[in-house]
Amino acid sequence: MNLFLVLIYAGIADINLDGKQDVLTANRSSNNVTLRLGDGTGGFGPAANFAVGSQPFQLAVGDINGDGKPDVTTADYLSDQVSVLLGDGLGRFTPIATYPVGSSPIGMALGYFNGDGRLDPVTANSGTNLVSVLINECQTICTASPAGWSIGGEVIAHQRQHRHELCNPR
Repeated sequence: MNLFLVLIYAGIADINLDGKQDVLTANRSSNNVTLRLGDGTGGFGPAANFAVGSQPFQLAVGDINGDGKPDVTTADYLSDQVSVLLGDGLGRFTPIATYPVGSSPIGMALGYFNGDGRLDPVTANSGTNLVSVLINECQTICTASPAGWSIGGEVIAHQRQHRHELCNPR
């Protein structure tokens, strides 16, 4: 199972699988993610931009569809969604697929929430104080069943919405 280093607003991962660290940034004002491929000496190549939803607030990098190549997810603040960019292992991504989450997502992470070995996206939603967990079924992705969690003294819930294609975006 590959988990890649994830930072707020930026991610560091070997996106093109050349053994060198690359840098990604979530760009809130331009509604895209910028990738700069590392050269292994501390330098980076030219910027490549990939469209995502409105005001990507945070990003996470991991192998969402199980093909061994890094993918990127963003928490899109104004569009209340997660954008998924599936990587091709060469430094390019498919056009975005989007999945609705709670209001005003500001946090984005990936984890193994149901023990099936597939990364599940999760957002912290500032507009509703809810967490949305998207259970990754590889062919589909859906939010987890309603439940209450206690985090930091506040009770939050995750939401159930609908299923979406994940491995084969539209």
